[in-house]
Amino acid sequence: MHAGIVTAIGTDPAGAGDFVTIDHSWGQSTYTNVEFISVIAGEQVDRTLPIGASGPAGLRPSPHLGLGIRIKPIATDNGWDGYTDPLPYLPPSSYILPTYITQPSQP
Repeated sequence: MHAGIVTAIGTDPAGAGDFVTIDHSWGQSTYTNVEFISVIAGEQVDRTLPIGASGPAGLRPSPHLGLGIRIKPIATDNGWDGYTDPLPYLPPSSYILPTYITQPSQP
């Protein structure tokens, strides 16, 4: 997470559970299915400050965390309400892809 300002905290009734949205100089990040939120709206945050903890939230019973990013300029008419694939913006050492992506089955 880069430095930014917490702009929204709430609950998504469609199933993403509790969420935190942060505005950054490059755009916006939203973390969903957050079981415990430790920040407040309007708070300045950086990568050293925990914003919460993932857990069995939303419609799923096991701990997990959702990440959505919007890159400026945010085009909300892209069919995904402005959200984009975060993988090109993350360092490869920061995530592990599941084998169904890295080793797809052959027909």
